[in-house]
Amino acid sequence: MDDRLGVHVGDTYGIEQNGSYLPAFLAAAIIGLYQYYGFEACGDTAEEVAHPGRVISRALRRTIYIGGAAATFTCMSLLLSVTDFNAIISGEQADPVVDVLYDAMGETGARLVMAVVLISFLSCTISLQAAAGRLIYSYARDEMIVGHQLLRRFSHPRAVPGYALFVSAAIPLLIAFASLLRGRPHQHRLVGHPRQLRLVPDGRPGRAPRPAQGPAPGR
Repeated sequence: MDDRLGVHVGDTYGIEQNGSYLPAFLAAAIIGLYQYYGFEACGDTAEEVAHPGRVISRALRRTIYIGGAAATFTCMSLLLSVTDFNAIISGEQADPVVDVLYDAMGETGARLVMAVVLISFLSCTISLQAAAGRLIYSYARDEMIVGHQLLRRFSHPRAVPGYALFVSAAIPLLIAFASLLRGRPHQHRLVGHPRQLRLVPDGRPGRAPRPAQGPAPGR
């Protein structure tokens, strides 16, 4: 236990299932997966670079080193900034990441961080869409996928497989809309402060509006 960091090593916070902490431990282990997931997308562009055996392997290593280090630093920073894990587990603190940002950086700083995160998510989405489009195109070119006559068409002026790129964007879009339409409209409601509205199932406590920013107690 290290009270200086607020970390209690070995404390399960009462989330065992049938006396076993293993399910919670395995669920938490997914954090490590998300920190490094995505580096393999570099391989989808192997057909478009010279000397792919050398260039792609170097890109994979750099993605793991730089991206993994940045993700680990961010993850550890957020974990060590949490002051009450029991409140998070019980649902009393419904949005701990945003709360940590507002408490540590104020409203302006938190908005700037969110803007950077939004840009990074947009960048990741575009890169994954491009990688998926190239993968669909490669399958269609070898006649290994339904609709290959259309999906293997390549736009040389734009240097992209247009139809394959469209499919790589349309399928996730349909899945996202389908997930919103699964429940009935009255089963969801908008909650939260006007600056941060979100959709939650009806009957579930939403995030309460944050009070006006001011100096934190004891600071």
